[in-house]
Amino acid sequence: MNITRNVLRSLQRGEALRFVRRNYRLFPRASLDAARLGYYARMHKRRIVSNDATVTLRVDCEQSTKPGTRIRVAEREVDLLGIPRTIIDWRVSDEEISCMRSYARFLRQELNWLGLRSIYWDPQVMDSDSGRFPEVRDTNHPMGGTVTGTDPRTSVVDHNLQIHGVPNLHIASCSTFPSGGSSNPTFTMMALTLRLSKRIKQAVSSNGL
Repeated sequence: MNITRNVLRSLQRGEALRFVRRNYRLFPRASLDAARLGYYARMHKRRIVSNDATVTLRVDCEQSTKPGTRIRVAEREVDLLGIPRTIIDWRVSDEEISCMRSYARFLRQELNWLGLRSIYWDPQVMDSDSGRFPEVRDTNHPMGGTVTGTDPRTSVVDHNLQIHGVPNLHIASCSTFPSGGSSNPTFTMMALTLRLSKRIKQAVSSNGL
């Protein structure tokens, strides 16, 4: 169903016509797959996987908090408005690579035990002596940077999302997460924001403002 997904993406980007011209030969087979998908979803209440589909298993890892990975402001470089540029210095440590390798090996062992032995495992992931590792990328959910904590030396905001030592200045953002998983932080951020808004409302009411 990759062709269907790519069609939807091309529609979002306003490039549908160009995409169709370049890939028109793929549409008859993709149409059959889409029809089968719709039939099984409606009649059998289940999803199917195309015979041409490739199922890829990716390993996610929560990154540890390290001073080397940070968001900082450029000393001399500015943008078109004259504002100092923000620099995201993102690093993946050997510790995190080792964690992902260990989990992949454990997963292979468990799946083999279940009889699923036909899975191809990337040797760069499984071999710790290869010195290489496949592409590591983020999951499009920036978290951390102004983390929550009790110690001003190691955190930016307290448990009420107030910046340490700065009254009436709060941060409601995923940047306050002390650590982050792989995805979907928005609901947690919304919950923290609602809690903060209630706290500010109560403070304003108690002061008669």
